[in-house]
Amino acid sequence: ETILENSGLIKGQHYESQQSVKTEDNQRLIPDFIVHLPSSNSEEVNNIVIDSKLSLVAYERYFNSQTEEEKETNLQDHIKSVKNHIDELANKKYENVVNGSIGFVMMFIPVEPAYLLAVQSDNSLWEYAYNKKIVLISASKTKKSLPPSFESYDE
Repeated sequence: ETILENSGLIKGQHYESQQSVKTEDNQRLIPDFIVHLPSSNSEEVNNIVIDSKLSLVAYERYFNSQTEEEKETNLQDHIKSVKNHIDELANKKYENVVNGSIGFVMMFIPVEPAYLLAVQSDNSLWEYAYNKKIVLISASKTKKSLPPSFESYDE
């Protein structure tokens, strides 16, 4: 949330936090953030979901590994954890339940080195996510991707 605030966004105006949405079968989902993107048409709503619930247990184990064998095992577990979360997000189908969704979800990985380790160790990870309508982002990527989208809020 700090990243959104530091980008000049105002909670309740530019984004919502932990807003409950319901699926067609009445299942309740709670995305971490729904960011309201500016639109040239005042009647049109464009929203993007940002999820930040990725477990970093395997990354922590990787970081604390004592042997190369442990390190490799924990690296594969970290990548598997990221892929599992991508699959979970894809299965939620936020694009169908969040009004005005732009059709994909931003999966925020809060620890920059954990993000880099995953995408650098598995060259297909970013594409794997993208094919499931998930975009992997880190703190630095979030800061770079949001401000240009919100220039029209100041106009």
